[in-house]
Amino acid sequence: MPWIKVDDHFDEHPKMARVGPLGWALWLAGLAYCNRNLTDGFIPYITARRLVSWDFLMPREGSEVESIWSIGINTGMHGEDVDTPLVIDMLIDAGLWEEVAGGYRVHDYQEYQPSKSEVMAERQKWADKKRRGRMSPRDSRGDSPGDSNLESAA
Repeated sequence: MPWIKVDDHFDEHPKMARVGPLGWALWLAGLAYCNRNLTDGFIPYITARRLVSWDFLMPREGSEVESIWSIGINTGMHGEDVDTPLVIDMLIDAGLWEEVAGGYRVHDYQEYQPSKSEVMAERQKWADKKRRGRMSPRDSRGDSPGDSNLESAA
């Protein structure tokens, strides 16, 4: 399925207010991963840690060369770079992800996203429809092209 379902008021939910834009980024990337890979909401540990990079490129003033910048958080005089384990903990604490054996599960994933079985059934339905659309009317009756040529020659 080429999309994820996200309510257009997701950012107003109290859980989302709790995690802010850092949590939104990882949560959305997690939804996309689950949908793309048909995992029914499961994200393996190693995959979760690689879903979002907190580094980005910014052009240097007066140069074509770009610098790598890292997203950081600070409170006055103290600051640190953002890393994925920090954001994962935020998602777990807010109840958006659950830690499970081998990784994480997106809370209520199947309540809002299609399950693997639903996606597979939909894909099969479209494949069948496409196959039927390719069949000529003669093919759908079971006649072979050779049979019709014999009838016209008789």
